[in-house]
Amino acid sequence: MAPRLRLESCEKSTEPRLEIQPYEYINKEWIISRAARRVYRTAAATSFALYPIWMAWMAGEVPRILQPALRLLLLACIVGTAITAVGMEFFLFRFDDSRALKQIFWFCAMLFVPLGPALYCFRVYSRSKASKAFAPTAWKEPPLGCERDEITGTGFEWSTAYR
Repeated sequence: MAPRLRLESCEKSTEPRLEIQPYEYINKEWIISRAARRVYRTAAATSFALYPIWMAWMAGEVPRILQPALRLLLLACIVGTAITAVGMEFFLFRFDDSRALKQIFWFCAMLFVPLGPALYCFRVYSRSKASKAFAPTAWKEPPLGCERDEITGTGFEWSTAYR
């Protein structure tokens, strides 16, 4: 009887293995920066227009002369829906710090595209701590004896009265 060949375990193997590192290809700024917030809110707003435009198209309520413009608007709504769905799913899995039951609810709600991701964008994403970290802050008055740096427009510079 021939001896059985033993397979070497992965830990003992000297060959390099390809490992996938999740979430490494998407920057945090793509999801929660000010520009991203503006893009996702605009895309969510266009997502709300998808159903009425599509229903008007299917019902034949649109005059023939407006159909080319409506096609472009429909394309913009579809692209907005896709952007919102992808961005909000990624935010839900990566940055949402709400309770687990709430996350499960919103995951199920986001299955109803385009309304679910758009509602999630306005109800959860816009109010989250992560997206507020990049929100613009109000200008605070400089302390007494300081003035705004006129060259760079940032920071404070001691006024000449106190030098």
